[in-house]
Amino acid sequence: MIDSFIAHLNSQLDQTFVKITHAADQQPIDDITEELPLLGVFPGPDSTQVDPTDFVESKMITSEAIVHIVCLIEELETLRTAVRSEAMGWNAGPMYTDMTLKSGELLQLKAGICWWEERYTSAHLIRA
Repeated sequence: MIDSFIAHLNSQLDQTFVKITHAADQQPIDDITEELPLLGVFPGPDSTQVDPTDFVESKMITSEAIVHIVCLIEELETLRTAVRSEAMGWNAGPMYTDMTLKSGELLQLKAGICWWEERYTSAHLIRA
C-alpha cells in the first residue's frame, strides 16, 4: 500500500514538494540539508480486532500510512491542506477502504523549519 500511496502523492503533488519519497527517518533530523519542502512516507502499525468466536479465515486489517511534511513554518498550512486533499478518500484498490485522517501533530519546530506528522488509515480484507 505504501508504494502505491507514494506514487499517487507524487503524481498529484510533484509541483508542490521538492521531493516525495519513503521517509529516511522516523524522527526529525536537526541538520537537514535537503531543499524544502519534503514529504516522507512510511508504514505505521497494522491492527485487527480479535473475535474468539470468529472461525472464518478472513480479517479486516487496518493499516496506517505515516506522512512527514518538512517545510518552513509559514508553508505548513498550505502544504497540509494539499496533502489532505490528495490523501483522504484515496484507496489502494478494490479490497481497501478509503484513506482517512487519524491524527496530525507537530513533531518539531526549529529555526523556522517544522516537522509535521499525519497518520492516515485504511482497512483491507485478507483471506487465509
